[in-house]
Amino acid sequence: DEWIAVARSIAGAEGSWHCLALGGRSANLLVAAGLGAKRSGLMPRLLAVEAEPEPFSRLHAAVAAQSFTAAEFRLLQAEVSASTAELAPRAAAAEQMLAEMPRCDYLRVSMRGLIEPLLATQMELLSAKLRWLVLNTRNRQEEHQALTLLSRAGWQLLADHPCAIDKLAPPRLAKAGTQVWRNKLA
Repeated sequence: DEWIAVARSIAGAEGSWHCLALGGRSANLLVAAGLGAKRSGLMPRLLAVEAEPEPFSRLHAAVAAQSFTAAEFRLLQAEVSASTAELAPRAAAAEQMLAEMPRCDYLRVSMRGLIEPLLATQMELLSAKLRWLVLNTRNRQEEHQALTLLSRAGWQLLADHPCAIDKLAPPRLAKAGTQVWRNKLA
């Protein structure tokens, strides 16, 4: 479902394809998306933010192997907060990154603990700038909040794969969930 969202976001883009990935653990997806945008005649504009050193290194290597320019693919190793009001030292704010983009064709949120504050504090900005949203959820509370807030704001849920809880050791996560949302801008 996430690959379909990438393809549809690229198909609907004009001139350039803007992507923000908050959590860069899916290097293959992000690199393939950038290459797909190029093949479609679009200028890719990707910004991927990952806090953990190992996934950041893998993403950096994958981007370097495909010879993306600095204008096409930017990488940032940092923690991310939802807004500038709660910004920790040496962290990046999703609010600021989105505000600086002319539009965002595809936003992927996979950083732990970011979904709830992002949706609670930045819904107006998300609805004004964003076409496609993919959330990698880690608990039922995140899923419920996304369903409630995004539906209320007019977003359409296109795919919903709830997270799986380890039945032998609840509330430990066995598998992250995925929600794919389309904004009325798409």
